[in-house]
Amino acid sequence: MRRICVYCGSNSGGHDDYREAARALAGELVRHDLELVYGGASKGTMGILADAVLELDGKVHGVIPKALEEKEIAHQGLTELHIVDSMHDRKTKMAMLSDGFIALPGGFGTLEELIEILTWGSFVFTTSPVVLSTYVVTSTSCSPFSITPRPRDSCGRRIGKCCYARQMPPD
Repeated sequence: MRRICVYCGSNSGGHDDYREAARALAGELVRHDLELVYGGASKGTMGILADAVLELDGKVHGVIPKALEEKEIAHQGLTELHIVDSMHDRKTKMAMLSDGFIALPGGFGTLEELIEILTWGSFVFTTSPVVLSTYVVTSTSCSPFSITPRPRDSCGRRIGKCCYARQMPPD
């Protein structure tokens, strides 16, 4: 694995847990020499994640549609920023650049991206691992990413058990 796509929100949802999850994941990506592929925004969970990877001298590849470039405030300090024509082109480009997928808490856009990559997997358009979560990601000696459940969604509502599709393969 070389690059991991992380789906997350352009808003942090007002929860410190989500900001900390993004920073923890950034540390794990860099520690495992994995490059980040994400939605290209400089704000919200997206911006926190990208900034944290960059601060740790990691590589970050952003993909943002022209229509959202100004609305989401495209991150100008990335290793590489791809500006594409549409949301569909964004999802396609992110998938083409990535070897695996993780979803941190986000909104409808995060959910839509996640559903599409899971659908692609069910049709075998991709065989890359997918981790779904309203989880915080930490490291253990057994696995690059260990999953700890958080009992609320991005709006702060209590949740039941969440789905976890496939575990990331060990180093």
